[in-house]
Amino acid sequence: MKKIKEIIRILGADEPDYPSIISKLTKEDYLIVNKLTKNRSSAIATRAIICLGWLGSEEFVESIAPAAKSEDPSLRVAAVQAFGKIKGANKNQLVVNLVNGLLDDKEVAIRKFALKTTGIAGISTLKEKIKQISENDQSDKIKKLAGEVLQKLKIVDDTPIL
Repeated sequence: MKKIKEIIRILGADEPDYPSIISKLTKEDYLIVNKLTKNRSSAIATRAIICLGWLGSEEFVESIAPAAKSEDPSLRVAAVQAFGKIKGANKNQLVVNLVNGLLDDKEVAIRKFALKTTGIAGISTLKEKIKQISENDQSDKIKKLAGEVLQKLKIVDDTPIL
């Protein structure tokens, strides 16, 4: 198991390469990464959150969830990006509820990433909300993105299961 300073150094790279970071960490190191999601440095916390998302495991949803409700927009963005990497996110009610809330965020960037995550994760239960966003959002870019996500969700729903 690495020391916390070494993990912070790995996470602190100028341009983090998350697949490379994950390859350098052991299962035991993730106990420290998990703790770093609450670090006072939002740069370290956001990278720890995204790193947990890159693992793709639902076991880290509870660690990522507080960031989705944070007052710090960088933590909210990191959380919604991480949710997009979680396997089975579309069936995890906590993830669905948090992404649903982030679709209403006052920050355009967070709404943008919440839309992208909805499409990537295939959260088709949010189709009606995405439709409303595509029609009513104040930002034309968000409306356009919502329309694209809505099309993606329709394709996901209409795909026959073999």
